Amino acid sequence: MSASRVVAVLLAGGTGTRVGHELPKQLLEVAGRPVIAHALEAFQRSGAVDEIVVMMTPTHLAEVQALVAEYGFGKVTRVLPGGDTRTASTRGALEVLEGDCLVLFHDAARPFVTDRIIAECVDALRGGYRAVTTAIDSADTIVTVRDGLMTGSLDRSCLARCQTPQGFARTALVEAYSLADEDPSFTATDDASVVARYLPDEPIGVVTGDARNFKITDAVDLRIAEALSDRP
Repeated sequence: MSASRVVAVLLAGGTGTRVGHELPKQLLEVAGRPVIAHALEAFQRSGAVDEIVVMMTPTHLAEVQALVAEYGFGKVTRVLPGGDTRTASTRGALEVLEGDCLVLFHDAARPFVTDRIIAECVDALRGGYRAVTTAIDSADTIVTVRDGLMTGSLDRSCLARCQTPQGFARTALVEAYSLADEDPSFTATDDASVVARYLPDEPIGVVTGDARNFKITDAVDLRIAEALSDRP
């Protein structure tokens, strides 16, 4: 597996609805550059990544193709239309990739992914894991709620909040999704959970994330991102 090429797939199918814009959130500017440009720069810079594929909201492919050319992101080989859901975009990427490559899936709305996180995800895959996720410890107590009432609390020491990248041997994720296709109740919000559910004997490595590697979801996140961009 050590010779396998590494492909970073940026999932950029989200919209700007919760941020309060008609423009997709990944095209909104932070520190004078589109959010997606910050994420692309991180993978372009990383010596652990060989190729980048972007799965973009279909109505805005031209904008991404233009910024790829403007900023010289030479590792980007394809800008493709994303699906209606995250899993549909993942499936679309898997269909165009070939062989036993290693794939990192990253939310384009996480502009501050670090070189360390990217490198450690790849190292974990090259070290023997066929699936890996990025996560940080939960700083908050997590409670269970029903009908507006607290019904219990969970052990915080055993909880973590998933981020991206999530990395896989392509063949492992293809196998997991093939099994998911046979499940009429299949739903998923991330790709590692698909492996956990349908390949339960497959260990999933965990790479320590970073609080700055947050996902821009609403308007306050844009303000936080702007503030963070002014810091070293």
